[in-house]
Amino acid sequence: MQILAKKPWVKEAFINQNPNSGYQKIEGFIEEHIVEVLGIYVMAQLETDINLIEYFKIHDEGYHVISPYFYKYLCEIKKISPNI
Repeated sequence: MQILAKKPWVKEAFINQNPNSGYQKIEGFIEEHIVEVLGIYVMAQLETDINLIEYFKIHDEGYHVISPYFYKYLCEIKKISPNI
């Protein structure tokens, strides 16, 4: 998480966050965005009809400004999963 906290675009998003969000530490801010993205990613994998751009614009008053970046990363990375 420390690597993300050093990224200029993450720092900027944290500094400019909605004052009502209540995140005093950048770690909690990042964690919230990652949790949000994981839920959306699962919904997308289940092929729900969600417009992700609109969702991130209106959900929580547009608070999740870095979530689309995390979502894009999840969609683009190639993961190797072990056979279970």
